[in-house]
Amino acid sequence: GPEAYVVVEKIQQADESLPPNWAETIQGTSGYDFLAQVNNLLTDPTGEQPFTQFFESMVGTNTPMPKRIRDRKAYILYQHMGGELNNLLDHFHDLKLAEDGANAVGNDSLRLAIGEVLIHCPVYRYYANQLPLPDNETSAMRTIFSAIRAEKPDLEHAVSLLEDALLLKPPVADDDYRDRARRFYQRLMQFTGPLMAKGVEDTLMYTYNRFIGHNEVGDAPDRFGMPVAEFHRAMQERQAEWPLSMNGLSTHDTKRGEDSRARLNVLTALPNEWLAEVREWQTLNADLKTKGKPDANDEYLLYQSLLANYTMPTGASNDSTVADPTEDGSDQPDFAQRFDSYIQKALHEAKRHVSEVHGPGDDDYIEATKAFGQGLLTKNRPFWKRFETFLKRVADFGITNSLVQVVLKNTCPGVPDLYQGAEGWDLSFVDPDNRRPVDFAKRRKWLNEFGPKPDFADLWQNRFSGRVKLFVTHKLLQLRKNNPDLFAAGEYIPLTVEGPFSEYVMAFTRQHSSDWLVIVVPLFLARLCNEQGISDVQAIDWQDTRVVMPEQRQWTSVMTGGEIHEALIQGLFKELPVAVLV
Repeated sequence: GPEAYVVVEKIQQADESLPPNWAETIQGTSGYDFLAQVNNLLTDPTGEQPFTQFFESMVGTNTPMPKRIRDRKAYILYQHMGGELNNLLDHFHDLKLAEDGANAVGNDSLRLAIGEVLIHCPVYRYYANQLPLPDNETSAMRTIFSAIRAEKPDLEHAVSLLEDALLLKPPVADDDYRDRARRFYQRLMQFTGPLMAKGVEDTLMYTYNRFIGHNEVGDAPDRFGMPVAEFHRAMQERQAEWPLSMNGLSTHDTKRGEDSRARLNVLTALPNEWLAEVREWQTLNADLKTKGKPDANDEYLLYQSLLANYTMPTGASNDSTVADPTEDGSDQPDFAQRFDSYIQKALHEAKRHVSEVHGPGDDDYIEATKAFGQGLLTKNRPFWKRFETFLKRVADFGITNSLVQVVLKNTCPGVPDLYQGAEGWDLSFVDPDNRRPVDFAKRRKWLNEFGPKPDFADLWQNRFSGRVKLFVTHKLLQLRKNNPDLFAAGEYIPLTVEGPFSEYVMAFTRQHSSDWLVIVVPLFLARLCNEQGISDVQAIDWQDTRVVMPEQRQWTSVMTGGEIHEALIQGLFKELPVAVLV
């Protein structure tokens, strides 16, 4: 019925928009686009060059990303989807779109040309349901055909045959021909999506390990940050075009938990420190390798994954609280088994040293890499002490990023989605690890403990338990419940931040009628703390950095309930490192 809330699980490339006419039927997507935008906002772009140089030097290649993508898609198509490709060739013949030309070109060339169209398609799929194609898809197909000609000139005749059948004939042909050509085009588009998913999501994202925080569904391995102004523009477009689209951070299909990504993003603000640490780890763990296995690329994946997913550390907060194992799922010794399972899955997905059908030599590489991974967890080796020290170094910055994500999910245009258990710390690996049971009794207990006047010192002191994330989530969902029009129809307005550390703060307002909401979040605090020679986010000297408020009004903190008399960042972040004012 007309009141049904409908979203689609559509994965968009960075510059891809939803077809405008979909707004007649759906409210938006299931949130992967929002996930990628927030993930890039929290990625410090100053880390890109060091990360790239380190990775390319380590693996010995600087292959451009478009070629990497085409290579992985070609591998999947010709090694695992040959039957589907043959069916497309048969379908082309059955529809009699170019009988004489097809016979002249030959099946081998025509099959390869069809395959190259699938490989070169830059998005998951296009959606036209009639021919001639709309201008945007006509342009896209012309670009694909041109790229194939440039890369494989021997397929010129076959490519021209496809171009003629899909682009040149339909405008002048009869309805019967256009219908047959449409059916072939739509069948093509039924296979571009699975090929992109298998070639990029399930293969490239386990092989291109420059920075695994962007090896994520909806995001892309070659992305590395988003300017604040660009994020603002994206949110304004979201409010104008898809105000009820879903805001997601974790799903059944994400490669790692949202708080694992938040912790990984800290590394981009500490690139030199992180990469120096990795080099030391490589030296300390050389004795764990078996005949050079795992290779450097897989070893680097393991280091990033271990740091991202390991339990909240002990000894970093004032009372040394450890996250409840049922909350983030990374308790010892269970973590060792989960890490072991992740390693095996990652190797199979990458298909570099291990085949999907378990070929000769697979066991040796799998067992050597799993043994390496378990060796990393051995507490009496020199590596572990260094690892724990570095984990404590980045954990608080990761928590701050996590709270920023929660605030943005609940205050940006869209409808917030909470994946199972993600109100607490979500440091899970890819499925099936992210589908473990949720301790709802623990969450109910925490909610009952908050009361009308929470102890913010206690909340922050015990932040490793996950209670602080649930508290922020609770307060913002209550705010949304009490102000439905503000969030459904409220305008998104960027706010200016002034002062010496303005680049480390983002602020915006949601405004509807006489209702105003101001949101202020920090960015790249690890870099700022380094500049100030401190490690505690609450010890940052913000000096006179301030938000230029939209109006002279009386503001109240949604988190604390206290009145805000001036918009100095020092005061806004006094209790928690995020601020929402009403």
